[in-house]
Amino acid sequence: ECKEKTPIFLVSTMAFGTGKHPSTELAIKALRRVQQRGWLGAPFLDIGAGTGILAIYAVKKGIKTAVTLDNDPLACEVTRVNLEANHISANVKVICGEPECLKGRFSTVIANITSDVHIRLMSHYARLSQDVLILSGVYDAPEPVKDALAGEGFQICDVYCKEEWWAFVGRKVSGSL
Repeated sequence: ECKEKTPIFLVSTMAFGTGKHPSTELAIKALRRVQQRGWLGAPFLDIGAGTGILAIYAVKKGIKTAVTLDNDPLACEVTRVNLEANHISANVKVICGEPECLKGRFSTVIANITSDVHIRLMSHYARLSQDVLILSGVYDAPEPVKDALAGEGFQICDVYCKEEWWAFVGRKVSGSL
C-alpha cells in the first residue's frame, strides 16, 4: 500500500479530527481508495466535520468544491481556522447546522461519527449522496450500519477495520433516489 504523505496543518483544539484516531485513519484510507478508483468527486460533503481534516484532505487531493457541516459552533470555527492554515478556505464552505439545512446533492459524502448517529442520519445521507458515501466511526458492531446502508440503496464496496473501528465505502445502486 502506498504511504504517500499529504501535509495537513491543524490548529490544536478540542474539536475531533487530529488524524491520529483509528476512525480518522480509516476515513482517510477509504478516501485514498476512492480517489485511486476515480470515484472521488465534487461537490464533496463532510458531515460532522470536527476540525475539517477530511475536507482538507479531499481538497488537497484535487477536489475543487467542498462543504463541511457540523452542529458544534466551536468545530465550525476550528474548521475555518484550519482551512485558512491550509490556504484552501476559498474551496470549502463551512455550514454550522444539521443535515436538514442542506440542499442539493453531493458526489462524495463522508461522515466520521458514531454508529447511532449514522443510523439516525441515514435518510439524509441517501438524500444528499449522488454516488459515493464513506462512513467511519463505527465501533465494535458494524452490522446495524451495514444494514442501514443497504436499506437506503447503497452497495458496500469496501470495508475497513482497525482496532475494532470500522469504515465503509458505499455507492448508490442504480435507480436509488
